[in-house]
Amino acid sequence: MARRDHHRSTRKSIALLCLALLTFLFITKTGPFGHVASPLNTAVSKSVDVRRDPATLSLPSPALDETIDEHGEDDSIVFSKRGILDSKTYNALSQKGATLLCYLSGVDDPPAGKGQSQWTQYSDLTSWGWGLTRSDTADYNIVATKVNGVDGINVGSLENGVKMEWHHQVETSHGTPLKQYPPTNGQYINIFWPADGVLFANDNYSPDYMITNDKASVVPWKDAQGNALPTVQLRQWSDVVFLSWAHITTAEQQANLRYVFRRVIRNEDTINVINTIARKKGLKSCFKVKQCEWQVPVWPGIVVEQGDDGFTALLGSPNGRGVAWLLVQHKAAMGKRTVKSIRMWNDLPIGNYQPSMMMELVPTFEGPAGSE
Repeated sequence: MARRDHHRSTRKSIALLCLALLTFLFITKTGPFGHVASPLNTAVSKSVDVRRDPATLSLPSPALDETIDEHGEDDSIVFSKRGILDSKTYNALSQKGATLLCYLSGVDDPPAGKGQSQWTQYSDLTSWGWGLTRSDTADYNIVATKVNGVDGINVGSLENGVKMEWHHQVETSHGTPLKQYPPTNGQYINIFWPADGVLFANDNYSPDYMITNDKASVVPWKDAQGNALPTVQLRQWSDVVFLSWAHITTAEQQANLRYVFRRVIRNEDTINVINTIARKKGLKSCFKVKQCEWQVPVWPGIVVEQGDDGFTALLGSPNGRGVAWLLVQHKAAMGKRTVKSIRMWNDLPIGNYQPSMMMELVPTFEGPAGSE
């Protein structure tokens, strides 16, 4: 009984704190002197770390504005301005990540229409125009030579991965009356190791991205009358990955996805978040005398956990929030899981800078059934 009361009290405390933080977000969109309020760091992340004692949690306090000069930069060193976010953008991504953490913790629900996904049948992929190329012998052991120590996270051999390449190249018809959905040329290429609970998200370009960047099958994306063409409804990375994962795993394996690698990230928004965190931590790489870049180091790089500054911004980034939605919208099959930590490193130490991420996933404790 005492344990049940403790679980109930813990969940109530987390729920109240999550509500307070979201209220805080709404009220404090701008801070003093016209600056955007500080990124939600320690308090926001801790609010959904259900393993912590709620009594140790507190609301966020104002932090640095966009100058981010706390490391006392040497005026004689020239730093590139590449990929450094202003605090308004950084805070917006932090707020997205904070909200997703509330959804992952189970103390807040997504808005109507964004709860459990409607896509649960593997056959939905082909019926909506997705074509598959599959290999069950994908060998990515070369990654271990770049990511020295990857075996320290209890991942077995990276041989025999299940590589699933989905390409949206078939026009389909749906609805009454029938509506035509042209191919978007979207592609999702991911590699799975079901026994180890590992996913490599490699080359992923959504239908929306292809349409926006004039890479779809129709350019511009309009019909003869100038109206926007309909976009395939099954189009999110999180849904395509879930249907793939569910198809190749046992029920036990489905609920044991442990690591998601986002290697060689190309999304500029995510890269800019990583670079901004590097700057806030004073991490730089100098390629000429007094010519430096703010960037994360090679593996093992750096890790931010729930409660650390930068965690919610990364979770709210394009490469982070897809993983969060995967867990939020497919709880019935994947179990109640959350993102414990995010590791960042430079995957190409020779040549171009190319940051990567590894997201560690763990079960989320929400208390015994029926607890309020």
